[in-house]
Amino acid sequence: MKSPREFQELFAKTHVVPGFQERFVHEAIKKQGKLQSRICLTIQEVFFDKYRDCPMPFEATDICIPITGTGVESFEEYQWSQVEQQALRGLGLLVASPDCTRFYAETEVDYGSPAVSYSSKTK
Repeated sequence: MKSPREFQELFAKTHVVPGFQERFVHEAIKKQGKLQSRICLTIQEVFFDKYRDCPMPFEATDICIPITGTGVESFEEYQWSQVEQQALRGLGLLVASPDCTRFYAETEVDYGSPAVSYSSKTK
């Protein structure tokens, strides 16, 4: 597996809006609480709108790596089935495939409004 920095840089280059890529890597490595807050509350500043409400990119046995999220260890490999319950609870989560071609992000549930998801499965 790549180092956490290499992984974050590849993920940011592939999926994060250009003006936020460097900040994303910095927060993912050094300020995970800040990045978690962004995913939970202002996800539209991180990802292109084209990723909003896209189909789930992971099957139960697919390997994914949490970047940030409540109840999961960042940069540890899991099968999607191991983090799926955390992902679909509206607590805020961002996971990516080891090669960064796929990701799933979900905001917090906000005042009775459902969580918003962003995802991608690039070729």
